[in-house]
Amino acid sequence: MGILAVQDFLSTPSLWFYRPTQIENFGFSACVWLRSCQNNAVLILRTGIMAKDEQIEMEGKVLETLPNTMFRVELDNGHVITAHISGRMRKHYIRILTGDRVKVEMTPYDLSKGRITYRMK
Repeated sequence: MGILAVQDFLSTPSLWFYRPTQIENFGFSACVWLRSCQNNAVLILRTGIMAKDEQIEMEGKVLETLPNTMFRVELDNGHVITAHISGRMRKHYIRILTGDRVKVEMTPYDLSKGRITYRMK
């Protein structure tokens, strides 16, 4: 986390007190926080953090069926995770059996859980 102080960044920095905004100049998504500090605006950059909607997508094989449409899936890299069926698969009554190849989405916050989004043919 880097901090860069910028004097007179805004004419009224109190309007931007702890309000996040996006900066496009850096070539990657950066969360920017502005806060007032004795008539100076302080710019705080957080970099290297994945966006909330970014998912890690991997393929794997269903090892066992658990209650409540949960499955134990072994990924291609050898890790075993617990995954549930996505809403679209549940809506269209797509059946998943032990041994099926599936595509799993995982959030970067918890790599031990996932959501099954596609059953391979």
